[in-house]
Amino acid sequence: MKGIILAGGSGTRLWPLSTKHHPKQLLALTGDRSLIQLTVDRTTALAPPERIVILTNARYVNEIRKQLPEVPADSIVSRTIYSDEQLKAILFAFAPGQDNGKLGTLSTHITDSRSRI
Repeated sequence: MKGIILAGGSGTRLWPLSTKHHPKQLLALTGDRSLIQLTVDRTTALAPPERIVILTNARYVNEIRKQLPEVPADSIVSRTIYSDEQLKAILFAFAPGQDNGKLGTLSTHITDSRSRI
């Protein structure tokens, strides 16, 4: 299984908490872990960290690498051209290798502790 996490939002919908320099996926809104950390926690139930790819805006790459040292640095990829939906379709269609499956998710979902992927 490969996990693909879309984390490229620009932080406009949750303003003033979320800004273009510190978007909601980097915020800890429900405890001590950010939304992207919680998303990786849920995703690792199906895909180990080395099988997770995170697509983000170039300005967030360094902060995401700091927050997620368990995810290989080269698996945190900046994107600038495509919309999230276009990227999701491209990755699902063209991701190399023989996988048992792929899981695509957004980095800004909040779930309760009973939720499972």
